[in-house]
Amino acid sequence: MRPCNYSLRWFNILLCLLSSVTVVHGIKVQGLDITTITNQHNAQAATPATLTGNAVDNLDKLLEHYPFSEVPIDNEVLIAFSEEDGSTQSSSSELTDTDEEGKRENDQEAGCRWVSFALNSAPNKPASDQAYLLRKNESSVAGDSFTEHLCRKLSKDAFHIANAHKYARSREATTCLCVVLRDKYEHAKKFVFHNGKDKMSTTMEQKSQALGYAIRTGYQAHAEAEFIQFLLQRTQQNSKRYTHILGMGCSRPHCKECNCLLKLYLGANYYKFTAAMHMTESPQLPIITDCQEDGLHMRIEAKYKLAHRDEAISSGRNSNKYYLPKNLQENIKDKTGLYIDFSNERFAAKDVDRAVEQRERKRKASILVPQASPKKG
Repeated sequence: MRPCNYSLRWFNILLCLLSSVTVVHGIKVQGLDITTITNQHNAQAATPATLTGNAVDNLDKLLEHYPFSEVPIDNEVLIAFSEEDGSTQSSSSELTDTDEEGKRENDQEAGCRWVSFALNSAPNKPASDQAYLLRKNESSVAGDSFTEHLCRKLSKDAFHIANAHKYARSREATTCLCVVLRDKYEHAKKFVFHNGKDKMSTTMEQKSQALGYAIRTGYQAHAEAEFIQFLLQRTQQNSKRYTHILGMGCSRPHCKECNCLLKLYLGANYYKFTAAMHMTESPQLPIITDCQEDGLHMRIEAKYKLAHRDEAISSGRNSNKYYLPKNLQENIKDKTGLYIDFSNERFAAKDVDRAVEQRERKRKASILVPQASPKKG
């Protein structure tokens, strides 16, 4: 009996050790390779020509004849999930905390070129290293269906976040773009960008946090342009920080100019990794019903449908404004090898430097606000 008990004891010890080890599950999916996003000059580009914005003031018209190249699609992108759907990254990893990206000394050079992209929350607010990771239950479909499933989910989430603003007029003018990036540690991170000139409203921020997205705000621009600025800044800080785009989803179709911008930086085949919500039936007359005590209830209905791939691109008219910060304008010129005249006021955001300065001042002031002491008892 003694040998049997001895063996049983070691079996129990081994079982305990194994139960304490985090089991990692990984799946291989498609990803759009973004490691070459900062490459200058398209290899297919023709002899540089002079384009002017005086007669043509839309980005899609300015680059109408530009030969956009395709970006490699990797069919063997590994993303890892832990058994608890948490982070499998070691505590000593360089990028454990998503909130700390862009705040280190070696990031200062890129920080001078691009506005700082940071979370809405105060810089001294503690954050979880798992808060913005894609969960296993958010990507239950693998193989060829993973990308479409993810893009559709991201589009729905972007729609929910954009429409979380409490004012109807602001909801009509707000666009959100949700993106999942795969980092060099095989983790899939979730980000949301928006076209607001300042940080997200409280209700939108709360919705973003509930859905597990890191909020990024840069210069005032379309949400897609904010995303491109973010990628350029992060790539200049660390060229291998992010390796692939796994999916994108927008709260409304990409406009023609954003489509042009995304093709320039993400490749002509980027549309395979995007989805968008588009209105199929415009709001009709309000539905009014009587309530108790002479009250009235008014409801306005509109119908939306998910569009994937090239159907997520709008063929409608351009926006009245298409803000492009100076550093992005210069980067577009460098990347295309073309001289493009961006002097048209349509591309210029008024007082953008002042707005950024005010926002940074608010952020610094929030650091000085003393934190409330926890209540005793």
